[in-house]
This record gives sequence, C-alpha cells and structure tokens, in this order.
Amino acid sequence: MLSSILCAGATRVYTHRGGFIRYPAVTRLRYELTGLLLRRYFHGFSGNTHHGAKAAARLYRFPPERFATTYNGVAFELLTPQRSADAVRAELGLTPSEFVLGTAANLKPWKRIDRLVDLVAFVGDPMLRLLVVGDGPERKHLEAQAERLGVGSGVIFAGAKTHAADYMQIMDSFCLPSMGLESFGNAAVEAMAMGVPTLVFSDGGGMTEHIEDGQNGFVVRDRTALAEAVARLISDPRLRRQIGKNGSDGVRRRYTPTRAAVAYLRLYEKAIASKAARGQAPQTGRQ
Repeated sequence: MLSSILCAGATRVYTHRGGFIRYPAVTRLRYELTGLLLRRYFHGFSGNTHHGAKAAARLYRFPPERFATTYNGVAFELLTPQRSADAVRAELGLTPSEFVLGTAANLKPWKRIDRLVDLVAFVGDPMLRLLVVGDGPERKHLEAQAERLGVGSGVIFAGAKTHAADYMQIMDSFCLPSMGLESFGNAAVEAMAMGVPTLVFSDGGGMTEHIEDGQNGFVVRDRTALAEAVARLISDPRLRRQIGKNGSDGVRRRYTPTRAAVAYLRLYEKAIASKAARGQAPQTGRQ
C-alpha cells in the first residue's frame, strides 16, 4: 500500500478476503495504519463475500455501504481428477463401502479441524472415515487428538497434495468447520462443484452464503447437528446425490471467472468515478 501511494495518479482498489476476530494489540495497530491509508488514498473497496465486506468495514472503521461484494471466480476446469478413484482409495487403504467425510485446509487453529476428529469419536461408527487433505502447524496436535480419543485408525492425514481433486472425488461428504475468520472458503466451493455434499458451521463466516441449508448443503450449529447431518447422508445415498447435484449446479453458475471479471470491472469503474469526484482526474491509456 505504501509503495502504491508513490504511484502518482493511480486509482487504488482494495479487496478484503477475510473475516473478523479480535486481534492482539500489535496486529491491531497494523490494521489501524492500514485503515488510515485506505481512507486517505484508496478509491474502491470490496469484500469477496458479504461477510468479508462487513468484516472489512468493521475492521477499518468504514461505513458498511462503502464496501461492495465481489465473489471469487473459480477455475472449475482444474477440478478434473487426474487419477482414478480406485487408485486413490488403494493409496489410502479405503474401501468403497466406507463412508468418507473429508476436508481440505491449511491446518491452522481457526480452521477447527479438531471438531471433525472429535466427531469421529462422538459418532462411533466403524465405517466412518475422516480424510484430512492438507498440512500445517496443527497437524501434530490433531494426530495426538485422534490417538487420545481412540480413533487413530479412523482419521487419515493425507498431507498437502498438488491436485486435491483426486482426493475430493472419493469423499462422500465434505466439511470445512472454520470460524468466522473464513470469508470465501475456496475448498468448500470446490467440493460443492465436484458434487460432494458440503457442510459448514453457522458461525463459519462467508461460507454460509454458498449454502441453502438442506437444499444444496448443510449449515450446522454444533457437534450434535453435524452428527445428525452426517448420519442422514450416510443412511440416504439418494439425498447425497441430490444435495451434491444441487450444490454443483449452483456454484458452477454463480462463481465463474467471467462473473468475477464483470463484478471487478464494475468495481473499478466505480473507483475511477469516485476518484474523479474527489477532484483527481483518472489516468487514460492502456497497459
């Protein structure tokens, strides 16, 4: 931001891609400085969900109406698996009869993957497997939690993968249990696009904007509600197929790169108009 301010005549746009939490004092000071720069030198503002837009307005002390919403565009063509489902199951030691609840995340505390490990112990179904795709600082704690709860054999830590779609294709359901610091939740949208019934928590930030509960996914409030939703999916293959299809059809229409590009074009046009209204003539020319 400081460097961009040195570019005289530039039109500056800021997009917020996170939620809101109470930050430590040092981090809060950084955001206060960011807010000062945004208010003085920037011309357009957005969040990549309504939740992200509201969080940014609160964090930087803006009127909420100053922030537009520009959803991410997802390159769905990159979600074509490159390996067969049978090969992936063989790698992980899974059989087609086992029900796979999956997740994909950078394993940080606010992703709350511990809720899924806890669920496996709470449900106690020997045919339920939790597949965790991703790595991060919480992995050792999660592995220890699984052993402590006696479900070490029921939780598979696959690690970080170059092509996550290979692993999503064998999931019977998907859950990203992040807290409100999550704004868009790309992994959840990718799972939905692949037809995997997806669950998020009601305090999961912008991810709840993707899901109409019970229609194209599930929004749950706690462990009991999560267990009930998973039990429904386990017992009803037809429901899994319908929820998966509804989710895929919806996100593949809503989050295309083309729609994102159109939304950003409108955002940039507004920013240019805002700059002109503040007495700064916009630059012309092409790059």
